[in-house]
Amino acid sequence: MLEKGKADVAFIQGGTANKEESKNLISLGSIYFEPLWIFYKKGEDFNYLYELKGKKFPFWMASMLDRLAIMIIPLITLLFPLFKGVLPLYRWRVRKTIYKWYKILFK
Repeated sequence: MLEKGKADVAFIQGGTANKEESKNLISLGSIYFEPLWIFYKKGEDFNYLYELKGKKFPFWMASMLDRLAIMIIPLITLLFPLFKGVLPLYRWRVRKTIYKWYKILFK
């Protein structure tokens, strides 16, 4: 829209472009940092995102890992109180075993 003259300013959440596509664009800054994680095979080498054009990228894996991270954080929050009960439970099991052996020894 900027190139066609239909807009003067544009806000984007993220994106990529090579030098030819972005020669008339000027970035005034960013609102926040948005990382882009790219995993690739050992031995592959590239410097720009447009070099990935035509390569297979398992988007489903990145999406699944992102969703998994979002689910693990609340799960840990819910399970944290259970961790407090592990030490008393362990202590009870040890004492139970000790009392059991004392009972057998003193018979």
